[in-house]
Amino acid sequence: MKKLLSAVLLAAVASTSSGAASPPAGWPEVGAGVHLIPASVERFGSTLLFATLQQGWEPETWTVSWRWAHCQGGWVTDLVAMDYGLTGTAEAAFNKAGLDQRKFFTAPLEYQPLASLPFGDGAALRRQVASRCKLQAASQQSIELPVAGTDRNVGREGHNDYLLLKTIVRKGEQVEGWMRRRPISVEEVKRPDGSILRKEDGTAWTKEVFTAHTTSARFKVTADCSRRYLAMSRFVAYDKNGDASNSSQDDGKLQFSEPIPGTLGEAYVDVLCRL
Repeated sequence: MKKLLSAVLLAAVASTSSGAASPPAGWPEVGAGVHLIPASVERFGSTLLFATLQQGWEPETWTVSWRWAHCQGGWVTDLVAMDYGLTGTAEAAFNKAGLDQRKFFTAPLEYQPLASLPFGDGAALRRQVASRCKLQAASQQSIELPVAGTDRNVGREGHNDYLLLKTIVRKGEQVEGWMRRRPISVEEVKRPDGSILRKEDGTAWTKEVFTAHTTSARFKVTADCSRRYLAMSRFVAYDKNGDASNSSQDDGKLQFSEPIPGTLGEAYVDVLCRL
């Protein structure tokens, strides 16, 4: 298993009505043609969740991208999710498209320096992050943070593990939280007319989608951030009907060990200790 996956296209580009569109007035520009969607911003501890809007690949289309940024760091996640084709310039339409897509994260997070993404040197986004980290109240929403998953190809099922942010508990240098494992399948992206959306090299864009079997397991992990060690204390597996098929109980004695580099365990430690 690899620790992190590259981000994946989540929805096809759709056609919109004629006429040039532009972001609503007052939406901060945080990169060349990239605007922050103010209503999307939420803070979880020292991490911000936010969405941006920019011109899509085809004329008169828009792309909504969800990312995470750290309040005290110069890094932000790579592309997390996309939405497609918005009609007109109504602020309500942009807000709705962005907020509706938040629950559809499938790609695990991979943090990169600000300047490596469409934000130029990152100065404009850094100012927005600093301001909102100072003023934004911590959210209590039941957001699931995509952490890590398996490699997968079209027609083959894999999975992603999601950290349930409301379950996070800090005890000194130790941080614990519950994970939810969700089966994922990969499909080719199609336009409204049924044709496959292809890249410049002719290969098809793909999207990751959740399967009907929404949860295959839940488990609790604890990271010792001083040593970068990990312990697992609870695990419940579910069958395709949603019934518990296997479980292990917590005896209160955590057994920490060093995660193998490049594995899911290392990804759990990275994310828990950053929040």
